[in-house]
Amino acid sequence: MKHLPVFAASCATCGLLPECGGQRGQQTIGGCFVGCGTACGGPEKCDWVCPLKADFVDRVREVGGLSTGSTLIPTGQTVNLPRYLPMIRHASSRAMPLDVAAVALSIEDVVKHRGQSYSTVASSASGIREQFGLRHDAEVLLVSVARDRVLERFWAYRRKWFVPRQLKELGLTAITVPNFSSFLDAPRPHSLWNRRRMEIAAAEFAANGLFVVPHLNSLQEDDWRHWQVFLGAHDHLTYVAKEFQTGLRHRDRGERAIADLARLQDRVGRALHPVIVGGAAFAAQLARHFTALTFVDSQPFMKAVKRRRAAAPGRWERSELTNLDQLLALNIQAHQAHIVREITRASVRPPATPRRRASPPRASGARRSSWANRL
Repeated sequence: MKHLPVFAASCATCGLLPECGGQRGQQTIGGCFVGCGTACGGPEKCDWVCPLKADFVDRVREVGGLSTGSTLIPTGQTVNLPRYLPMIRHASSRAMPLDVAAVALSIEDVVKHRGQSYSTVASSASGIREQFGLRHDAEVLLVSVARDRVLERFWAYRRKWFVPRQLKELGLTAITVPNFSSFLDAPRPHSLWNRRRMEIAAAEFAANGLFVVPHLNSLQEDDWRHWQVFLGAHDHLTYVAKEFQTGLRHRDRGERAIADLARLQDRVGRALHPVIVGGAAFAAQLARHFTALTFVDSQPFMKAVKRRRAAAPGRWERSELTNLDQLLALNIQAHQAHIVREITRASVRPPATPRRRASPPRASGARRSSWANRL
């Protein structure tokens, strides 16, 4: 395919507008391709999904087009996630199974290259719990929030090595959909392409009998409308995932995302149960809008590995404990108690009836290379 010229001076005249919805803040002053060929270093150096690149058609064909497809998530399954799930990264230096009823694991730790293959680090429900030092009956949420290179490896090898089928054998309670990145300064087709990949991964997980928790990547109002339509078509879905440990850890962005989540709940007209990855600092604010919440983070685990214990909310100090099992259990207990206190002290309002559409959030000038630019 030959390189295409920039075919629109603004979103309003762009042929991709029906699929895209328009780049935020660019409806009349220039489209998302305005910097293509200069700001990105040229088509040979850029890794965006962009019409200016020779591989654009192939990458669009890879996901079956940029328009939203049918993500088949069946009914009939139910789960009951608690208010807090500690993420456990490994079992090194621990002697006893962690006596916690429900935990989270990361896809980065569970699916890896093993010799010439790409597979799960254990092949059974008992094996994965032993591998991570968990109770034999522990409920496990697999969180697919990970670094880009981890998720790209998953995307590249998942079908060749039947990874969703392998994950089914681990006895997982649920799995979140990979959060393929969206960037504020990328051409809009790149974000749509990643959204289609999330839809495809969700469908593949569901087809293999996994309980799927959709991940709500959203950069602008049109993305929230997409999720409103999606949840409206899947009225059995209540669990949704949102990640707050990179771009949304900043207070202003996090608060904006919470407001958007609350408006989404109002618009779909039923209570949602957000699974919040890395957003414990927003527990009280989220609890004012949602009657059910689940928080996931690895703070107690990582602090224990570094021999630090919880001293007060947000404070960790050096511990003299040499028993890592005991220190980890104490950290989890203290961190969970803090989150529960934050939730219970907040006043919860029930979901309201649908109301007027919210104004799009402000545009950001953040650079693509920064983790803070990933929402």
